[in-house]
Amino acid sequence: EREWREAFAAALALVQEKMAQGAAGRRLIRLHGDCHPGNILWTPAELPGGGPHFVDLDDARMGPAVQDLWMLLSGDRAQRTQQLSALLDGYEQVRDFDRAELKLIEPLRTLRLIHYSAWLALLTDDIHYWMPARVQRYRKDERAPSVLHSAYYNDHLEHLEKRIARLETGTCWTEDPATRTAHLVHNVEVQHMDKPDEYRVHSISVVYRNMNEDEE
Repeated sequence: EREWREAFAAALALVQEKMAQGAAGRRLIRLHGDCHPGNILWTPAELPGGGPHFVDLDDARMGPAVQDLWMLLSGDRAQRTQQLSALLDGYEQVRDFDRAELKLIEPLRTLRLIHYSAWLALLTDDIHYWMPARVQRYRKDERAPSVLHSAYYNDHLEHLEKRIARLETGTCWTEDPATRTAHLVHNVEVQHMDKPDEYRVHSISVVYRNMNEDEE
């Protein structure tokens, strides 16, 4: 713990030093705060209101625009540089961007890793981070969920440490090859509401994932 606190203090001092440079003239805007691709849902552009929709707004805050932009980048340094160039080209079509903020990317990345490592430091060595997947059972089957069954995550401290370490690489591949995913929406029921342009819709959504090379 002592070694972690010393490393934390040194890293935080560097972050504070970098963030303080030019802070007086820095423009702050309302941010999402956790703006990675997983928090952006896309609907067909041809539909009314179609396009990107941001979710998970509990980290919204004030800050520099680059805070939301750098989290959209992934891959190695060359890939991130190419992505950032395209991202800024699009961003500057709708509003101005102070390119001096680009030097904040590494301090912000370091700050996020500090938060992750601080979270790990709070965990007990025998933690079991487990969420069982839903299993269809007969009503008479009253057995409790078991770690031997499917789970959305089933991690111990060592697994969590590896997850955090992987974030530092910049290339967090989760599947290779990637699974094939199909989203099936059926049993759609549409009800008219009091207003002529409003409807209440009920449906069942099924996500099918196939990890095999060939379907059988």
